[in-house]
Amino acid sequence: VDLSDNNIDGRSITALVRALRWKRRPKFTRQVSKVILRNNALDVDTMRSLATIWDHEDAEPHVDEELQAIHEAGVDSQDDHCEVGVSHLDVSHNAKIGDEGVDILCTGISKFHHFQVLRADTIGLGPVGCQSLAHLGQTQLGLLNVSNNAIGSEGASIVCQAALLCHHLHTLVLDSCSIDRAAAKSISDLLEHHSSLRNISLNHNSLGNEGVSGLCAGAAESNCLKSVHFAYNGAVSEAAAEAIADMMR
Repeated sequence: VDLSDNNIDGRSITALVRALRWKRRPKFTRQVSKVILRNNALDVDTMRSLATIWDHEDAEPHVDEELQAIHEAGVDSQDDHCEVGVSHLDVSHNAKIGDEGVDILCTGISKFHHFQVLRADTIGLGPVGCQSLAHLGQTQLGLLNVSNNAIGSEGASIVCQAALLCHHLHTLVLDSCSIDRAAAKSISDLLEHHSSLRNISLNHNSLGNEGVSGLCAGAAESNCLKSVHFAYNGAVSEAAAEAIADMMR
């Protein structure tokens, strides 16, 4: 379900959460696994509500009126219910989420082992908030996008540490994150040692010649890497060109 550009805030998010957590829906309905909330009014408070999607206890009270409606809709027994399971979430372009909101959200997501995709482009994430991404190691996260957040090299190094805990991760996107050569060693170690990472994007950063050369060294040792994107990073030296060539061999 795509609810982008709908000015969803703390007042309206509760209705969405209630709908997503209603386990005893009619048989003919489908479980929503992908939720897109780009460019709304999400903040820390909305993350607090959104994170309850993955709580294990039932969200709906079994009052008589609800049970009657359920039976009339065709759900006949206690066993006829759908498991709550939002596995893909996009909260991009909600700059008020910030570090605290990310921590709350990732803590909630960590309760659902089958979670797979988090897109969090332009959400006000900083280096401190990057530490919360380690919670995602408890899931089956396959794609993580935290582009256009001013995490810098400090945050990028923390993201790399978190990524090493995410054993199903295949795609990591860190475009326009103010990353310079100071993070090259961490990125290189990630590329060398991660067992499933196939794609990484670092476009529009400031790695420079030294940074690009460093990450290429790790990429060259990877057994699974298929694509590396680092356009617009100021790599212009002959040494950087040779490092790229060695990586591609």
